[in-house]
Amino acid sequence: MDVDVDVEAAPFSKKLLMMPKLPHILSLEEKKFLLAVERGDLANVRRMLHKAHRKDGYIDINCMDSLEGAPSPSP
Repeated sequence: MDVDVDVEAAPFSKKLLMMPKLPHILSLEEKKFLLAVERGDLANVRRMLHKAHRKDGYIDINCMDSLEGAPSPSP
């Protein structure tokens, strides 16, 4: 008993796929920003946030250090 099945005509959805935001290499300014936040340096954090607001693309204020919490290498 032969049944013809058209595999190419399978129904599919045209929804956009939402890709997760993958980590990227931090710029020097983003590293300085995270260091100032970690140290509690409010003056520099505020200055950097004002600059980020004025200059689009200066830093990603939602950046994360992908190695944060990773064990440091043994000497």
